[in-house]
Amino acid sequence: MTTEELAQKHLGVDLTQADFWQAGIDTILEDVKEFMSLTEEYVK
Repeated sequence: MTTEELAQKHLGVDLTQADFWQAGIDTILEDVKEFMSLTEEYVK
């Protein structure tokens, strides 16, 4: 099986769709924003 087929079968995700990748990027951006918010207190 290809990676795409495995992901579809076992995770129910379509690696060929931009929405899948955008969701991952959005999650990372939110994590970075939270990290920045939490560390601003210590930088001051």
